[in-house]
Amino acid sequence: MVPSALIQLSNMPLTPNRKINRNALFDLGGSNSQSFDDTAAALSDDDANIEGSISAIWRSVLGVRNFSASDNFFDVGGHSLLAVQAHREIREKLSVPKLSITDIFRSPVLRDLSNRVAELSGKQDDAKSSTGNQGSGPLNEAEEKSELRSSAIERRRAMRARRKV
Repeated sequence: MVPSALIQLSNMPLTPNRKINRNALFDLGGSNSQSFDDTAAALSDDDANIEGSISAIWRSVLGVRNFSASDNFFDVGGHSLLAVQAHREIREKLSVPKLSITDIFRSPVLRDLSNRVAELSGKQDDAKSSTGNQGSGPLNEAEEKSELRSSAIERRRAMRARRKV
């Protein structure tokens, strides 16, 4: 975990009991959303809105102020329980009932997750209906699930390896 900013303090803010006041430390960070604004300019309005909404949800769940489009949910302090909470809020606030919890683990990067939400919010249904082959549908779905399962296992192993380093 790498901090997003370093702030030099002359002394630590303390509570009346002479303990470090962690809430006051949060206030010292200031709000700087420049990293999101820079990436949002390069996106279409719909993508920027989705990415901005997901970024706001991540801020509320993780308590971190700034995210760029290339930030990974798990690298900025997320874990499985927070992923469940973020998943629930994304489904409710963005009206994407098809979003599964595994989508958070498959696409932990903000840009990738916003693309996945955009797919699930209507673009993916159009693609399936235009290429739908009813005779080979179940076979393709089974193969796709198998591939997704094996790629998920590979990503989990890679995450564990990164944590150990």
